[in-house]
Amino acid sequence: MSTSVPVPAQAGTIAPTVDLYHPATDLNTALSPEQREELKQNQLTSFSTPGAIALTIITFGLFGTIYYGLKSDALPTVKPDDPSAGKFIGFSFIPVFNIYWLFVAWPRLMDRVNFQYRLRGQPAPIDRGRFVTAILLSYFGWFFIVGGIIGIVMLFQLQAQTQNAMNGLAAERGA
Repeated sequence: MSTSVPVPAQAGTIAPTVDLYHPATDLNTALSPEQREELKQNQLTSFSTPGAIALTIITFGLFGTIYYGLKSDALPTVKPDDPSAGKFIGFSFIPVFNIYWLFVAWPRLMDRVNFQYRLRGQPAPIDRGRFVTAILLSYFGWFFIVGGIIGIVMLFQLQAQTQNAMNGLAAERGA
């Protein structure tokens, strides 16, 4: 579900609504320089990429859910429906609903990280569509055995990309 954020308009005009996470949105025209600088602020810290993957494997995904859920609060809220850490983590443990929530919370986290890079004039480091494909394969690919294995491997690759991207943002601010 994609909602829009009102963008400031010139005096006397109605502000258009723009999906700031959409890759085709020109952030230079959609946001003022002050808004861009404000949205660049984050509280991300770096963490070992192999360590994150190893801990996710050892804890059967629990580490990844909690760690990346907490990282959700370290990024600025751009849309009103950006999940907080509490929602990200809590909704992940509600039976049946958590399957739906995977397709909401995780792609939104990817959008938020990609948005940070686009604000800096850099290409988005994470392919959101590939992430959704990996979730589908990891859940439903087990009917064909190989599909499930491919999905799990893809998720770990995407976790590495996500962690590297977050580490890059953290390094920029010196954390």
